[in-house]
Amino acid sequence: MKTFHNTSTGEIFAFAAVRHVDLADYYRKKIDLDLSKAETAVSVSEELTSAGKKISARRKVEEARSFLLDVYSCADLLAAVTVGNDDPNKMVTPVWRRHIDRAGELMRTVERLLINLENNTFIFMDCRYEKRSVKDDAFRGIDPGILCDIIAMALNENECTITESRDEADYILTIITSTTQRSDGKTGSHPILSYYANARGNLYNIATQRQAVTFTIFNDPDCYEAGRDAQDAATRAFNLPDLKNKVMEKILPAIKN
Repeated sequence: MKTFHNTSTGEIFAFAAVRHVDLADYYRKKIDLDLSKAETAVSVSEELTSAGKKISARRKVEEARSFLLDVYSCADLLAAVTVGNDDPNKMVTPVWRRHIDRAGELMRTVERLLINLENNTFIFMDCRYEKRSVKDDAFRGIDPGILCDIIAMALNENECTITESRDEADYILTIITSTTQRSDGKTGSHPILSYYANARGNLYNIATQRQAVTFTIFNDPDCYEAGRDAQDAATRAFNLPDLKNKVMEKILPAIKN
């Protein structure tokens, strides 16, 4: 490397040179490393797919694809610095041809996996309403479906697709909602009618045939609201962002990771 500093203008000039053989050796090592990383990423993605972790699997496949693109880029540069010199380990040797052939095989595998994983994670939702007591039941035994609609929208925003078929689902999400009267609006110096929005359920992984997570949100201090009547108060409570966030914080990591 050579440098020159023009003190009158403050400009600095630099020139760097490298021997063909050293640069070729660098590219070979880079190709070896990227191929190894791509193979590992593909292997991990296949394991994640088998475990029903499609979102994480797709991330790994995309990571493998990035490594393979680097392999092709380095292969072009390696060819450029080895052609026409006396380096005995040229790009066209059988060893390096096998490397490029292996990269091609891996890229075909990656493209196939991406096609298989291009569909979002499919989730079947089993939504129910649990009637507690006459006093606590704000909806008179009728399931308003408020929370399930909110969670379905949140899942769609996180690369998941809600399906009506259990057979094509990757996960089954069961959500059982209920309400609890917090205050009756008749007692106290400032009577207020308020209700808690409750939710319990589980996320079942079809691939592993196991429950991935269970959750219970009951009489939570962040999940109640007041209203003109019982239904109005409970509806407001079910629409609270805190309730949605508490459910998503339980189920989303299990789906994505």
